[in-house]
Amino acid sequence: MIELLHAPDNVIAISLRGEISAADIGKIKKIFEAKLASQERVGLVVDFADFADATEDAIRQDIKLEMGLMTELDRIAKVAIVTDKK
Repeated sequence: MIELLHAPDNVIAISLRGEISAADIGKIKKIFEAKLASQERVGLVVDFADFADATEDAIRQDIKLEMGLMTELDRIAKVAIVTDKK
């Protein structure tokens, strides 16, 4: 599951918990689309501390999402990954 975290308007902050599904990736896509529509540049914070796994469909949808964002890379200011695992 994903949880949208409180962050400034120009930052997408999400927490990934447990097993991520294709529906979760769809939610992330909508969040990205909304932020990129309203902000010139955005930062990204992803908390993986409670992430366990992702379904095969989620991985497939994530690859599609990331490939679709390739033309927007210059609009992503910074990325931070948070985890407690090594």
